[in-house]
Formats: sequence, C-alpha cells, structure tokens
Amino acid sequence: MCLISSARDCCKGEGYFIELDQCFETMGRLRLVFIFLSLLIFATAVIFVAYYWEHVVKPDLEIEKELKKEVKVKVREAPDLGIREFEQVVDLLKKGESMTARERLYYLMEYYPDSSVLPEARRIVGEINTDLLISRIPLEDKTEYIVKSGDALAAIARRHKTTIDYIMRANGRTSSVIHPGDRLTVYPLDFNVVIDKSDQMIRMELKGVFFKEYPVISFALPPLVKPPIKTEIKDRVAWFGENRILFNDKNYLKSRKWLQTSRQGLIIRAFDGSGKGKDDFGILVAPEDLEEMFTLFRVSTSIRFVE
Repeated sequence: MCLISSARDCCKGEGYFIELDQCFETMGRLRLVFIFLSLLIFATAVIFVAYYWEHVVKPDLEIEKELKKEVKVKVREAPDLGIREFEQVVDLLKKGESMTARERLYYLMEYYPDSSVLPEARRIVGEINTDLLISRIPLEDKTEYIVKSGDALAAIARRHKTTIDYIMRANGRTSSVIHPGDRLTVYPLDFNVVIDKSDQMIRMELKGVFFKEYPVISFALPPLVKPPIKTEIKDRVAWFGENRILFNDKNYLKSRKWLQTSRQGLIIRAFDGSGKGKDDFGILVAPEDLEEMFTLFRVSTSIRFVE
C-alpha cells in the first residue's frame, strides 16, 4: 500500500512540474509577443515621425527659410526714394533756385530720414541757411538799422540780439568804425544749440527747425562734465598770443577764439591739429567751423549737451 501511495504521490508531483513548465513556456511566448508588439509599435512610431518630418515639418521649414530670404532681398533691394528727391535739388541749385532747393531738402529730411543722402542734404541746408543769413538777401526777422549819433557796435549788437561778428560779416565790413547814417543789416540770433555726443555733432535749431550742424573732432572734457547738461554761452573770448583781445584789435581776425559756457570745463574750441598742444581740451571742432559759430552764437545762446 505504501509503495502504491508513494508512486501516486510521485506521479502527482511530476504532473505539477509539467504544468509549471508549460506555464513558464506560455509566459515566455507571451513575453516574446509583447516584445515583438513593442518593437512593432516603436518602428511604426519611427516611420511616422520620419514621414511627418519629411513631408510636413521639413517642407514648412524650407518654405519659411525661403520666405525669410525673400524678405531680406526685398528689404535690401528697396529703392532709396530720397536719392530722387536729392537729384531734383541738385538741378534746382544748378539753376540758382536756392530757396526752392532748401524747401525740397527739408521735405527730404522729414520724409526720408533713412536715406543715404541725408547727411549731404543736412550739410547743404546748413550752407544755404548760413548764406541767406549772412548775406543782404531779405529774410524773415532780418532788418536794417540806421546808425545814430553816439551808437557803438557792441550796443547795437546787444540791442538786436546779435553779435558784432555777424554785423561785420553781413555788412561786408573790415573796420569796426561806424558813422551816423550807416545802414546795418541785423538779425536776432535766437538759436538753440544741441551738442550730441553720440553723433559727434553740434546742431543749431531756429524756432524748433534744423538750421545747421558742425562735426565734432573730439571731446576732451573733464571727467565730471558729462551729459545731460543744460547751460548757455557765458563768454566769447578771443586770444592773440597769451592776451585776450577785443573785436577792434588789429589782430582780431587772426585770434584764437573760445565759446565758454556757464558750465565750467564745457568750452567749444578750435582743434589745432597737433593733438599735443595745451589747447587740446574742450569740445574741439575745425577752425573754420568755430569761426562761423563765433559769428552766430551770442552770449546767452542756449546749449544742451546730450548723450
């Protein structure tokens, strides 16, 4: 009985292990199927992504790239309409129509501020404005003063808000001597001046409108003299050698000139060209530009120093 019982138990246990092996085998097959399905899904995803990239994303990117190129080409090839206006101005100047040319230049400056000819347009406007101002050509606010007994040039200039240098140049005088009955052209020099450090320009405005500009060669200012500064012309100084001289001195035309502002250290001077002289401080401009500024800037002229 014992032997029969043992054999039965043994057969029972062997059947258990057979079923267990079959279970493991089934699980292994399921695992292979799962792995196969995972690989199939992954491969499908890769194929889909590749297809989407090749047929959707890539074409869009190429189209966008081409559009950007076209935009750049269009911007680069955009016509400079200011050149056409400037050519018309040149024709007017050749015909001697300076007033009409000036109006066209102001139009160009307002409506074509990005034109390549803008700097030249501003330069020509400044030259025309200066010529009109210093000549005897009639101009708004330009008047004629008849010298009376006891008059002096300094008093006449102060009374009419102008400078002695302007009266001398506008009336073609080489001598400061005046006589009763002399007729003198005078003009109120009510300029506002902006010294722009970033553009290296000194700009003059008259009644809020651009008048003329002068390039700055260099700024040689004390460390504490920094924009923004609002000041005015305090003194107009002429030097001959080491001596300060007046306008009636015989050496006045050969003198070195300064435009001193109320802000200590902020001086407009002529650049001597050496870069090593003792005069190399202040706001340095070309000598011929300073001569003209000395004519047009009077004491109390408003100055703004900006960055």
